[in-house]
Amino acid sequence: MRALFPVFSRPRDVSEFFKVRPGESVPNRFPRAIMVDVGVEDPKSSDYTKDAIKGVGLSEYFGFVRRFWNDITLFIVPDSHDINEHFTKMDASIEYFKKVRFFDVMRYGVPIVVCHYCDDEKVFRKTVAKALEIGKLWDSVVIGIPGTIITSARGKFKCDEDINKCNKFIASLITKLVDAGFSRDIHILGIRKRTFTYLHEVGLAKH
Repeated sequence: MRALFPVFSRPRDVSEFFKVRPGESVPNRFPRAIMVDVGVEDPKSSDYTKDAIKGVGLSEYFGFVRRFWNDITLFIVPDSHDINEHFTKMDASIEYFKKVRFFDVMRYGVPIVVCHYCDDEKVFRKTVAKALEIGKLWDSVVIGIPGTIITSARGKFKCDEDINKCNKFIASLITKLVDAGFSRDIHILGIRKRTFTYLHEVGLAKH
């Protein structure tokens, strides 16, 4: 199947794509594209009910992101599976951006705002508002939909547990985000092959 878009959009002259977390090193191969993920899941236990990675502060995390100032860099705006903490982290990130202004030197940086529990209308509207605020600072922003662990207002679940439910949930969020003006600015985080295929079949992959 020919994809309507690459899972990660990048120029043809980018040799490789790397996903890294703070503390990990990236091979010195150029040109390159980087995705930085602070993570909300304990990588040792893979317990998706835990919001385990709390020891990485904003300065440490964004300092790590800034290392890739001359690369094409997508990075997660620090998130949480706890909705109150999620917005607290997002607000703190916005204030950090305004104070440090490192978006002025990150020519190819693109922040990803994760849409947790966005099947709740109030949460959805607040997430979109925060994303637009970040977008004004960076001149670009992407909405990220979790594609491995679905964070639904009705309860979290892994896509591997019910791929059909997962696909419909993601498709519904894409439709809502497109209506909110985010066409072609949506990133499925950890997309499954069956989800990728499904989005093509229903005509949503173009977004």
